[in-house]
Amino acid sequence: MARNLFNTGDNRTSISDSEKAAFGSGTVNAFNVTWGVLKGLIKTYLDAVGISLTNTTGTLADGNLSSNVALRNIDNKFPTTTFGTNNSTNGTNFILGNYAYGNVVAFGAEFGSSNPFIGYGIRHNENSVGFISSTPINIPRSYLKLSGTDLRIGLASMQATAEGSPITGLTEKIIYHSGNSNSSTVDWNAKNIVASGKVTATKLNLSSLPTSAAGLVSGDVWRNGTVLNIVI
Repeated sequence: MARNLFNTGDNRTSISDSEKAAFGSGTVNAFNVTWGVLKGLIKTYLDAVGISLTNTTGTLADGNLSSNVALRNIDNKFPTTTFGTNNSTNGTNFILGNYAYGNVVAFGAEFGSSNPFIGYGIRHNENSVGFISSTPINIPRSYLKLSGTDLRIGLASMQATAEGSPITGLTEKIIYHSGNSNSSTVDWNAKNIVASGKVTATKLNLSSLPTSAAGLVSGDVWRNGTVLNIVI
């Protein structure tokens, strides 16, 4: 049978000894537990280990939280929490994704600039410039990094680099910069990049160009033998 210990409007933060005992009674098979009952049980436990409902720091008796880790306030959201073993300007890893072999995913801040990054197979070399391997498994390595003016991506080929060692062949590219591009869109399926303003490149490779102007529009490029043509 079902039994309501409190009505749905109950908002108490504790329950009586008889009500607590009812939960261990074999004569009751099921309960419709209200929020008041649940808070009462939680508060009873927290009171027993000396933690206030409004406390935001502390240590649970089972050791699942260590000191200075924010506890959940029953009536509110988690308070703001600071992560990282270093100051952001010293380079630090805020979060490392758990994995059987090191960490595949990392979130952190870059040495010097404090630029935030997301790493795949890469974490920051804390207290020094650069990135190091976060896992010894054989995977490609990459990171995405933000700054006040640009968006950058770092890439390295597949490699089984020992955890904590430098990444081989890691190169960084700017994929957007506020100073030389007003707006841009990328159609990855068609491999088209449309940008307003000036596009600057140190190397331009045009391959598989059409060999006639048929079907092209103004501004399109086509190849006539060894001559490059632009449709006017």
